[in-house]
Amino acid sequence: MLDPIAQFSLWLQSPGVAPIVDAFVAFLRSIGG
Repeated sequence: MLDPIAQFSLWLQSPGVAPIVDAFVAFLRSIGG
């Protein structure tokens, strides 16, 4: 079984995920100050 962190970083690199992550981070920053 893969290391969860390694699996997560692989998932982040998959096409189509990065824009979602960017939007999510922007959302967190907007509510978190």
